Amino acid sequence: MIGIQALTGYLPTIMVNPQTLALDWVGFADVSQELTNILNKMISYRPIDRYSSAVEALQAIHNIKSFFSLLLFFLFSLPLRRQAIKFFLRFCLQPKISRT
Repeated sequence: MIGIQALTGYLPTIMVNPQTLALDWVGFADVSQELTNILNKMISYRPIDRYSSAVEALQAIHNIKSFFSLLLFFLFSLPLRRQAIKFFLRFCLQPKISRT
């Protein structure tokens, strides 16, 4: 939610659709479809539709085309803890995992 708030500049409560109770944030930010899909999966109402782990979510982020601009966004726009940044960088610098 912090990422969506940083991208849109609005509190999530402002972007909730009163009929579906879903967060309709896409119209408030100009982001790629890939990043939109990742963020929507992260905030899915049904837990089974979300990423099963932070590593899985980071892997999805790592695979998007604008990865380095996203990395800079996370490092300089969000108040991440030092350990989280270290983990994120360590994960990013590892070779990509084969999907075979």
